[in-house]
Amino acid sequence: LYPEPTVTGRVSDHYNPEFFFQIPEFDNLYLDMNGIIHGCTHPNDEDISFRISEEQIFRDIFNYIDTLFSIIEPKRVFFMAIDGVAPRAKMNQQRARRFMSAKNAELALKIAESKGQEIPKEKRFDPNCITPGTEFMARLHEQLQYFIKMKISTDAAWQGIRVYLSGHNCPGEGEHKIMDFIRSERSQPDYDANTRHCLYGLDADLIMLGLCSHEPHFSLLREEVKFGRPPKHKHKTTPKTGVDGITFHLLHLSLLREYLSWEFRPIQDKLSFPYDMESVIDDWILMGFLVGNDFIPHLPHVHIHEDALPALYSTYVQILPQLDGYLNEAGMLNLKRFEKFLKAFSKIDRQSFMQRMDDEDYLASKRTQPSSKREPKAKAKVIAPHDDDEEDELQPYSDSESENGGEESSEGNMHRGAFDSDSENEDLPEIEPTPEAPSAWELLKDGIPPLDNESEERPLVGIIDEEKYENDCDVVWTHSVNRAFKDHKRNYYNDKMNYKNISKEELREQAEGYIRAIQWNLHYYYHGCCSWNWFYPHHYAPYISDVTDFADMEINFELSAPFHPFEQLMAVLPAASADCLPLPLQELMFDESSPILEFYPRDFETDLNGKKNDWEAVVLIPFINEKRLLDAIASKEERLTEEERRRNSHGPHLLFTTDPSNRTILKSSLSNAFPEIPNCIAKMTEVDMDEFRIPRSRVVHGLLKGVRMDVLFPGFPTMKHIPHSAELHFANISVFQQPSRKQSMILKIGERPELNKDMLLLAFDLIDKEVHIDWPILKRARVHTLWTAEKKYTKEGEDIVCNDLKKDEVDTYEDYVAMARKREFERCGIDVDERKGIALVCPMLGLQYRVEKQKVVIRRQWCPPEDARPVSINLLVQGALEDGGRDGKEYSLEEAYPVNSKVFIISPSSKYYGYSAVVRENNLLTKSTLTVSCTAPAVDVNFVDIIRNYDRFSVPWYSLHEIAKRTSLNKDVVARITGCVYMNACDRPTDATTAVYTSDRTAIGLELKFSKRNLSVPDYTRRTKEGYWQYSNKTVVLLQQYAQKLVPRDFEIYRRSA
Repeated sequence: LYPEPTVTGRVSDHYNPEFFFQIPEFDNLYLDMNGIIHGCTHPNDEDISFRISEEQIFRDIFNYIDTLFSIIEPKRVFFMAIDGVAPRAKMNQQRARRFMSAKNAELALKIAESKGQEIPKEKRFDPNCITPGTEFMARLHEQLQYFIKMKISTDAAWQGIRVYLSGHNCPGEGEHKIMDFIRSERSQPDYDANTRHCLYGLDADLIMLGLCSHEPHFSLLREEVKFGRPPKHKHKTTPKTGVDGITFHLLHLSLLREYLSWEFRPIQDKLSFPYDMESVIDDWILMGFLVGNDFIPHLPHVHIHEDALPALYSTYVQILPQLDGYLNEAGMLNLKRFEKFLKAFSKIDRQSFMQRMDDEDYLASKRTQPSSKREPKAKAKVIAPHDDDEEDELQPYSDSESENGGEESSEGNMHRGAFDSDSENEDLPEIEPTPEAPSAWELLKDGIPPLDNESEERPLVGIIDEEKYENDCDVVWTHSVNRAFKDHKRNYYNDKMNYKNISKEELREQAEGYIRAIQWNLHYYYHGCCSWNWFYPHHYAPYISDVTDFADMEINFELSAPFHPFEQLMAVLPAASADCLPLPLQELMFDESSPILEFYPRDFETDLNGKKNDWEAVVLIPFINEKRLLDAIASKEERLTEEERRRNSHGPHLLFTTDPSNRTILKSSLSNAFPEIPNCIAKMTEVDMDEFRIPRSRVVHGLLKGVRMDVLFPGFPTMKHIPHSAELHFANISVFQQPSRKQSMILKIGERPELNKDMLLLAFDLIDKEVHIDWPILKRARVHTLWTAEKKYTKEGEDIVCNDLKKDEVDTYEDYVAMARKREFERCGIDVDERKGIALVCPMLGLQYRVEKQKVVIRRQWCPPEDARPVSINLLVQGALEDGGRDGKEYSLEEAYPVNSKVFIISPSSKYYGYSAVVRENNLLTKSTLTVSCTAPAVDVNFVDIIRNYDRFSVPWYSLHEIAKRTSLNKDVVARITGCVYMNACDRPTDATTAVYTSDRTAIGLELKFSKRNLSVPDYTRRTKEGYWQYSNKTVVLLQQYAQKLVPRDFEIYRRSA
């Protein structure tokens, strides 16, 4: 769905699904590669002087892929998909984007030249060459094959898994080739129903694709989303390509599924058919199509920023209990039910029209009333526009009502317009069409004789009872308003679609065309591409109130075949990007005799059409005539070279596996950039491009048999384990560094019977026990102490000791509560109403491997008590059943060191110290020896001197608690001083007690760490994987020197602010 930031932001605004740092174990990782390629080639299109070499582009792409792989470390499958030739339905959007990209680049160049900016002589990278069939994409495809083989041969993490590359020459959009693969895998009899998927990509429709797979353990990996204007820099900075400095987040669809369950919980007991959450999710995906996506335009006035999604959801909750089943039946649209749903939702057309008239009425009043005070609107009767003898009382009106009025057209009944009558009864006389397209309030004004001078400019005076309108616009929907509404819609079809006076037959074609587009989308998401040549033939969609009477229509699609790469290039590229094409085809874009010259306009218009951002605008360029295009290309094909013919053909997916028995030499793909690999153990196999496109009959829908929904998969959040309810509220939840502006789903923690006991007994149950914290993320931790507003519970030996809080501990407890609430409510939307108290917990740091009694035992490690953090007792989870995991397990020495496994030599006396090796013989039980093979280092390294001087060379690191002890400073002060602290200057007049702060401020912190940007100063600070800061001896010395220069009052200010 687009606009991407809008959809992602709205979902996060509404449901607070959390973008998590904790990384679970994944089986399959999928990369939608085009986002990576764009980010590594043109990070900032506004910088007209940016240049980058192709060699650097390839390096950056390799590094990006390697980083993503290292973050997730898939255990079974790694699938990289690049956009191949797209279905025709997508090409229209690709064409619009590429034309706009070229136009914006041209405009940016003119602006830079007008400012006298120096432009580099080297040619600028054209992002439009990131399209199947270009020379750049062909070279990238070759480089990626080298990269994959190199990684399999040199990195053990890449070995033993299936690695797929679906390149630009394999038809299909990247993310949909991934979905084809997932559907194919799910259809196999030996498929694991609990496979854990991670999909990387920037498109918002990945949320829809992930959910429609009905794989419950599914997460999206993406870069941090930042909204708002970027900061202005005084000095120009070079745009960064690649992965450096990027923060990644995981969006867990498992949690979104549970939020959706709460969203539609009201209908659960109101249905006449079984409630099925998977079917509700399918309907939610269908509703998402109505706000527009890459294949169909949005419906008029149905915008995300105008709360279209909540309106869709409320309509669904209202109408589904009246139906006999769901709207979307596993990708097949139930036409009768969907027609009833749209009829109910079409009320939004009237609401939008009334709001528009009300806004224009208000603007008109501003033009006629200079005074800031507005007179109250008179409650008056209005003369009907087509009946001079009767007064039009304020009565509800329906399209189904019959109304007398209107003169028959002077041309007779030759062309009957769909909106010529206020009734659906075709026997009624017509009304003369309005020749131009005035505004909504002008249409209404023209039909109503003025009441006085003021009302002539304010058409809604006396018509709308504001109190009634706020509750239901149908109450104030009069004959006059209805007439204006129909004229308004007729003008819409005239302006947007060039129907001079659209007929009912033409309106029916519009309705059926839109429904056909919805069904094509459902097939595409649920079954794969059902037609390569179908596309929606309009820039605009019909009014939803006009999408009617389609319940009995037949919908069929012709599968056809995908375009060849050069055919797509000719269909989507503007003339400005002609260099991406072979010379014979370039002629078709420039030659005056070209039969398709009009397909490549130099100038064109755009239309925001209710959107707010330029990149959301409709690009008004002509649609491609497929036959004319293909005929024109065919006339040039004989002049193509052999290399160009190869680029213009389709190719297979590539599968890479590990084969140590067949070692070869991998030649460098770019001799001056990448090395030759002497022992290549990668095996490449071609997979037919249609292998993963299975028939619709083989697609398995819904949850699979054997899927485990009752087990906690570590790292996958779930709302289970704690009783709660959910409500929508305006709560200013912090999403994307700013408070949410819309309603958010607030989780209210219910009563927990297991906690309803005396605190002393609760302390015995919890202290020194393992629990899960940070619900619903659920991380392991060990409880250290319990606090209430009056008492503290600690463990001494085997006993629990209860002490009253001291005065400073009371303040500390209040700080703990504030910290817990900030994380729970302000960040996650969790409302803990009656807080039982605070638990100080030690989160799990990792696993420790120890040899005990000829077994390798894996133990959990916890952070030290001084670094314990506060969480609400109400949100502690005990006894959660986890799936698998290595912690707590024991392995025999044979299991721990199997033959051919990889190990590291950590014996300081060995010249192979620090090198990896492969186990050849395991005699640990009989001879206490392990025979390994290791490639000797090229240079002899003497580790003796390094070991002898280890303490002098190494940097010891201390926790916040330890460094506070070493410096005799309050730990909160240390945490604040070592970061960024600013002091505001103030002027205090001698005769006043109130300080007047100025805009001057001075940085007085040491700036050794930057938590928000996750940056540290080397050798002074560092951050652990768990997010805790550590400090070195250098920081100790610096803090002591800093403390000597500050008076005690300054430190008191620090302490209070901390």
